Amino acid sequence: PRPAAGPAPTGHPARKVLRWLLSSLAALCITLACVAGAAWWWAGQSTSLATALTQVAQWLPAGQSLQSRDVTGSLRSGGRVGWLRWSSPTLAVEVTDAQLGWQLPPLLQRQLQLSTVSAARVHITPLPRPANEPPPATAPLEQLLLPLAMEVPFEIAQLQWGQAEQGTEEQASTATAADKPSASPLQVHGLAGQYRFDGQAHHLRIDHLALAQGQYTAQATLQGAAPMALQATVDGTLTTALPGRTE
Repeated sequence: PRPAAGPAPTGHPARKVLRWLLSSLAALCITLACVAGAAWWWAGQSTSLATALTQVAQWLPAGQSLQSRDVTGSLRSGGRVGWLRWSSPTLAVEVTDAQLGWQLPPLLQRQLQLSTVSAARVHITPLPRPANEPPPATAPLEQLLLPLAMEVPFEIAQLQWGQAEQGTEEQASTATAADKPSASPLQVHGLAGQYRFDGQAHHLRIDHLALAQGQYTAQATLQGAAPMALQATVDGTLTTALPGRTE
């Protein structure tokens, strides 16, 4: 008689586990590639910048708000913001007709490079603080280091500081004298220059600034770490009428 056939040999358990791990890893890589591709495609759409600003407005801390309109452009290359307003309990910043341009590949080298940052008008308004609310306690700044190297050229046709917005009667009555706006706000025209952070220090270069009857240029360097030494130079020309001249 022929001997009975034994059970068919089975594969090694370790080989099955390895095959399962490789297939799972391949599926994960394909999924991540699809997600990255979809995100890259979405970032190039002409509505992605507006959508991103809307999402950022929802993530702001309590007491802060961000509003924007007439936004076109993409997260991949930048765009135009017709109007934007950010506010906190003590400050409001309103930007009109802003143009933004940047490049994403340098982010892989931890560098943020903006090719265009311009605005027709920027209005910074200190908001009144109730008299019964003490000023927030602030500790001396010991360092100012950023996670990315930055290079930001900027142009602002008109920059205005002051002239607080008209609030409610209760805000006006509870505001302290220091909080009340001055009669004439500070106005700067034709502000142009560049801000750069190289990982160690902050560099600011002002190529042009028109204030009152003067034209100015400036350079400043601030250490990012303690002792945060500051070096700055300012050059300018002031135009005044000579006594006795009518022109």
